[in-house]
Amino acid sequence: IRNSLIKCMDEIKQKIDEREKDGYKYSNILCISCVSRYIAFIGSENFEKTMLNEELPNVTGFYAFGEIGPLIHGGKLYNRLNNASILICAI
Repeated sequence: IRNSLIKCMDEIKQKIDEREKDGYKYSNILCISCVSRYIAFIGSENFEKTMLNEELPNVTGFYAFGEIGPLIHGGKLYNRLNNASILICAI
């Protein structure tokens, strides 16, 4: 789970840098994390929050109970309930 957060943050930082080169400035970062991620971090529950606040500007967010998102299987797109996922969106 820690590695997925690091990968996600690296990807969003890269996208932000690319857009800022084009003159666009993001004002906020929205983070929605599955509550199962919180439970997985028992003993270091603030890991995600601390890491996000250190690496990204103006982060706000909340925990959700699973997320519905697309999954491509056999060339078709399906909506599935994702668990232990995190969404980071620059706005």
